[in-house]
Amino acid sequence: MGVGIISSIIASLIVILGGLLFAHLRSKHAEKAPIALYGIVGAACVAILIYTVMGREVFSFKQSVEITNDNVESHIKAWANDLGMAVSPAPSTPDVFFNDAITLKGGNVVAVARAKDKSGFLQFQSPLVIAPEHQAALAKLTVEEANIVMEEILLELARSKIGYVFVGGPQTAGTQQAIGLQSIVVQSTLPIAGNINEAMFSAKIDEIIEGLTIARATVILTLARHAHTDSKIHRD
Repeated sequence: MGVGIISSIIASLIVILGGLLFAHLRSKHAEKAPIALYGIVGAACVAILIYTVMGREVFSFKQSVEITNDNVESHIKAWANDLGMAVSPAPSTPDVFFNDAITLKGGNVVAVARAKDKSGFLQFQSPLVIAPEHQAALAKLTVEEANIVMEEILLELARSKIGYVFVGGPQTAGTQQAIGLQSIVVQSTLPIAGNINEAMFSAKIDEIIEGLTIARATVILTLARHAHTDSKIHRD
């Protein structure tokens, strides 16, 4: 039996018992009936005040909707709209059930998808595109130097405990010129379960944005040390 049904039964019993108690006082103790009536009216007024100010019912007769794999996308869109974020379809592939682009007020875009090989999880991803001047600085390094830069970036991201995937990077097969790092995709997952809610969704979005900030600063400061580039943080 759901929590909403139990709450409804309890609330109904309270109302019935309250009515019977008032009827009993009316028949046996008529002089106390006005006091009981004032108490009942006062409680009702407080309940109405709480609902008016806080938008919360004292006794809720609504049964909460369980979030499942089948209806989670509709909830994602509702949560994003509540948080002032725009939702649009992202490029999809046959290996996902859906892929939505969540655009934040600051312009960052986080892709939220449900993959078929991990159907019980939401996948959150957002790419940090490496600025052209930083790609050029990497390309000027030798393979050995570029590898050192990459290792330092990897170490810092590992310390930050954020998920990431590198796109591009230095060659390691004895070539003379390094391939520039193109982007770092910050990623995370969130289990789909009955207790998933808007707060958890918002926290996961914040985690991705924080990861982008850490990755951006790490790349820029590391290159500034090794390639003498401008340490100004570019907002892509």
